[in-house]
Amino acid sequence: MQSALSDFTTEFVRFIETGRIGKLRDYCEPGVDAELFNIYRNGYLRSVIDCLVSNYPTVYALLGDETFRHLSRQFVSDFPPTAGSLVGYGGEFAMFLDNIGIGAELPYLSDMARMDRAWLEVYFAADSEPLTPAGVTALINESGESGSQDIRLIPASAIVFSNYPMSDVWQQLKDNGHLDKMVKLDRKPEQTLLWRAGPVVQIRALPATEGVFFSGMHDGLSIEEAAGNVIQEYPDFDIGSFFSSLIAAGLLSKR
Repeated sequence: MQSALSDFTTEFVRFIETGRIGKLRDYCEPGVDAELFNIYRNGYLRSVIDCLVSNYPTVYALLGDETFRHLSRQFVSDFPPTAGSLVGYGGEFAMFLDNIGIGAELPYLSDMARMDRAWLEVYFAADSEPLTPAGVTALINESGESGSQDIRLIPASAIVFSNYPMSDVWQQLKDNGHLDKMVKLDRKPEQTLLWRAGPVVQIRALPATEGVFFSGMHDGLSIEEAAGNVIQEYPDFDIGSFFSSLIAAGLLSKR
């Protein structure tokens, strides 16, 4: 009995994920159409795709409801949920958009998806206590030369590396759900910083100087090493004022 139930569950899950009836017909009583199982699959798809709409709002706004849902069905088939909760589902969506090569008019679409994903991860990231100026001084005084090794960016932060300068367009879509007209962006790399200050996720396109610093932090350098890279490339950069702005924005915390 237990084995039969397990076999049915396996076939049912396979059907929900793929839409292929397969051996589910064997569990139907005579005269019962196995296509009735589609009620459950349709409900599953609706829930998962609605989750993608919520998690990738700017991609949804750019593509429109019909196109987004059509692509999402393919995505769900390729990358079905594996966790017990749909919170955070869709981590492969930007890669998926890259691979299917959609929209010559929207070459920045997958970058939009990466921004949506970064916003989601920052929003749900663990809380941390930002360092104050006194906290930074105390940490360095306590730890000596190794003090900078104990300073990191807050967990609720992320850097998005995009091929197009699309942070302003992303913000418009995030705020309004639409664009007044289609935007054509010339290819030009951009780095965008996202971080959570209280309950609000902030975004900021980075100038080249700050981009060097945050790229170093992203690659695992200490704050001192990342700052050294900036000074080496931009000797006139005011690193003291920059550190003060990091602290004021609540971007630094203790490891």
